[in-house]
Amino acid sequence: MFGNGLAWIRSTLGRLTEFPDYGESAGRYQRLRRNVIVLMVVVTLVPLFLMALVNRYQYQKTLNLETVEPLRIRMNDSKRSFEMFVSQRKSVLSLISSTRDLDELLDERTLARTLAGLKHDIGGFVDFGVVDSQGLQLGYVGPYEFKGKSYADQRWFQEVAIRGTHVSDVFLGYRQFPHFVIAVQHLSPTDDWWVLRATIDTEKVKEVISGPEFDVHSDTFIVNRAGVLQTPSEFSSGILADLNARKAEVGGVEVQGGLRLVSGTVPLSQMFGYSTAVRSLSQGRASFSMHPAGYRVVPPEELEARGLTWS
Repeated sequence: MFGNGLAWIRSTLGRLTEFPDYGESAGRYQRLRRNVIVLMVVVTLVPLFLMALVNRYQYQKTLNLETVEPLRIRMNDSKRSFEMFVSQRKSVLSLISSTRDLDELLDERTLARTLAGLKHDIGGFVDFGVVDSQGLQLGYVGPYEFKGKSYADQRWFQEVAIRGTHVSDVFLGYRQFPHFVIAVQHLSPTDDWWVLRATIDTEKVKEVISGPEFDVHSDTFIVNRAGVLQTPSEFSSGILADLNARKAEVGGVEVQGGLRLVSGTVPLSQMFGYSTAVRSLSQGRASFSMHPAGYRVVPPEELEARGLTWS
């Protein structure tokens, strides 16, 4: 292809510089006039085209140096801060599980003091739980009533049983609220094992990855390999809070290109006026669509609140 291009250029230049002997005929001057015009156009446009290419290259290079590269550096700093945040808390859990025996951790006051101390000293913890090898939560301190819950069928428990430690993605779990956990396995001398599990505060993670290097108008968040949002976003947190108030069950938050897609189920009776609400919460940038997902029995307390009970 390159050789054909050179041949075409030589042929064109030959036609422009070779003049047949027309004598003093009008054809000679017409061809000369045409060639002069073509040469003037080429001499004028080729430098402009080359200058445009050079300017485009310089613009992209400058944009990369002044915008993209500083942003990449800040993102790498945030990544290191987040990795250090998780590593520090995983090390703390490993230390606690190796220096405290199971009976001591099953004492609710001891576990509560441990959690309170960690919240005060390093922060980022929401609750603690002790889970046996069958997936049954033997001890728990935190804002929920999870003692006695079974985690045998949950992915984080299966992962920690195999690998010894596990940092989960964000999931809903029993609390029906996005969160992620760090779990550490402890092997006892009798070859039995148990797991120390901690829920991590995603708002604290948000503070870590945002950092002082980002201005107040930036929106920094973590997305996993599947494109699912892992930390709160400035532009979607309000929408998630509103959906939670409407008794929605959020199935997930995914990032698709430049869009964030929130999916889930919500009672139809809670969606009146939502079109106005979602536009207000997103400053006019969000939209939504609905389709029937099925039928459920209305809870008795809601029937009573609506005055629909009967005897």
